[in-house]
Amino acid sequence: MYKTGFAAFQKSVFDFCKTNTNETVGILAKGLSDSGFDTSALQRESWESQINQLKEAFNATVEFNSNFARASVILEFTIPVLRKRIDTVILFDDKIIVIEYKGGSTTSGQTALSQAQDYALDLLDFHEPSKDRKVFPIALGEFDLATQQKNFNSKFVVRPNQLPSLLNELISLPVEKDKIDPNEWVCGRYFPVPSVIEAATTAFNDHSVSEIAMSRADPDSLERSKKVLLSAVTYAQSTNSKVLCVLTGVPGAGKTLAGLNAVSSILSELSLEKEQAAYLSGNNPLVNVLRDALYRNFKQNNRTITRSRLNVLIQEMHRFVADNFITSAPPATKMIVFDEAQRAWSKEKNQKKFNRDLSEPEMVFQIMNRHTDWAVIVALVGGGQEIHSGEAGLEEWGEAIVNNPNWEVWASKPSLEGGPAVANTRLFSSTSSPKNKIKALDDLHLNVSIRSIDAEDSAAWVNAVLGGNTNQAADIAKRHLPIYLCRDVETMRGWLLQHQQGTRRTGILASSGAERLRALGIETPTFTFIQGISYVNWFLEPAGDVRSSNQLEVALSEFEVQGLELDYVGLIWGGDFLFKNDKPVIRKFRNNSWQTFDNQSSDEKTQRQIIEAINRYRVLLTRYRKAMVICVPHGSYTDLTRIPEEFDATFEFLKSCGAQTIENSLPTLI
Repeated sequence: MYKTGFAAFQKSVFDFCKTNTNETVGILAKGLSDSGFDTSALQRESWESQINQLKEAFNATVEFNSNFARASVILEFTIPVLRKRIDTVILFDDKIIVIEYKGGSTTSGQTALSQAQDYALDLLDFHEPSKDRKVFPIALGEFDLATQQKNFNSKFVVRPNQLPSLLNELISLPVEKDKIDPNEWVCGRYFPVPSVIEAATTAFNDHSVSEIAMSRADPDSLERSKKVLLSAVTYAQSTNSKVLCVLTGVPGAGKTLAGLNAVSSILSELSLEKEQAAYLSGNNPLVNVLRDALYRNFKQNNRTITRSRLNVLIQEMHRFVADNFITSAPPATKMIVFDEAQRAWSKEKNQKKFNRDLSEPEMVFQIMNRHTDWAVIVALVGGGQEIHSGEAGLEEWGEAIVNNPNWEVWASKPSLEGGPAVANTRLFSSTSSPKNKIKALDDLHLNVSIRSIDAEDSAAWVNAVLGGNTNQAADIAKRHLPIYLCRDVETMRGWLLQHQQGTRRTGILASSGAERLRALGIETPTFTFIQGISYVNWFLEPAGDVRSSNQLEVALSEFEVQGLELDYVGLIWGGDFLFKNDKPVIRKFRNNSWQTFDNQSSDEKTQRQIIEAINRYRVLLTRYRKAMVICVPHGSYTDLTRIPEEFDATFEFLKSCGAQTIENSLPTLI
């Protein structure tokens, strides 16, 4: 499955300049009205102004360089599914020029350039014929350039009379690749990979997540998993059955997207009214960020949704369990999707916290069993994501299902057989003997990571690194790995600032156990410190807002970013997880020194803390979508808690695993 773009108007520059402006406006209006876009009188007036100014600029450019007459000009190129429209695209030899036009002078040049950069980056990342090309974003309008802010490259923010000179400069650049065929470019395949936030807003705006979550290796995997979940609900309804679905996937494979898609699709396609569906997560930051992102998106698109409605659609799992367990009535929801289900609380944690002698999965089954007819639980399960003590894991769900033989089980094969995707755990232990009806389904497993735009193997690389498998990691890195290294925090910040283009989001992460980052001017992202930070604003506010992640002032930890992601990540490596002789050295800071855990210890508490430390870094290392730079500090000879040789060894280990130094990192857009 793939989508292609749509060009409302496409001609050579020569023919464009010869075509009557009213005729061009009519072509645009006809093409876009058929696609449901705005073709009002105000829009036509804007087109007329834009076309006349482009004609004048293009004619002047041809006087500089007659070859420009053969360039292709494309007006109102519609990016599929996301329904973005690029005002003007110019194709010349191997170059792509994206122009965002703003009539009048109310819009700032910086805002317009950011929009043009967004379009250019979408083409570079997701449009097959634009891959690895030179793409130049330009903001064109009657901007007051004298008052422009100085913190961006104003060369690409131009008034109409300045456009010919810039175009001539760009088309005069050397030809480095094959020339672009305009017809093939317009019809080129488009493979957008959404962030969780983009997927949520798309799903609840009546679009299928599967349309934009294109896994390169298996483009229909999310669609197939959705159909299985829909069929489970239909089956449960028609037979008055209760069904547990276990969907698994590697980190970044789209489990959250699948869950959001299922909730949205079930509400719309199956027309559930009183019988509601809800998405639940034990990750409170994820819940709050998704709720706020959806609310903002609905408001921006002039659609109405209340905060209380969102609180029903997306719920905090522990709150759902606590609120519903104390009543005897069945919950309003007949179908729940529990994200990161392996993180549900164990019996021991429930006993300690609430004096309840049963696990959270068992509580969920007791709550949903109150429905006298049908109910469906969808458990989304990933491996190696347990970062809190007391998180039960996959087997706790197996024990709960054994105690509830009235439930049928539709499960992925990895959840039944084990494997790396579920951290070598399985639903049923060797001692449990379920009497439930069990169906193993291939389509309930997502085996390709789609989080990282350019690297499908990032999760495998992280697993090899955390296991100390240098050769394996290095082999994976040879297939292209956008992970880079540096030794200085300011160098890392500079790299992130360099990649803050369009609406691409950057941010700094650090382990909650990296206690001695304070010496670098980075406060450890502990719960006490985070109480003063709004992680909703951190994830959603744009660059320029001091609360935004793009400000690069506040580092979040694995607790706040699990389930979410950034386009470009700066990870500051801490002293809680080092490497010596290619072996992990895991430590915890106590009082004034580090305590090192014995990897060979048989003590259950020690082993649990080691696993939690490994999972901390697994979460942190898999948060990037485009690229990541890891800053391994130098340490200090005057501070025994930051011994330089320990950090040097860690830096060399990561380098031997295939991470390149920052000098070899991705180039900026322009």
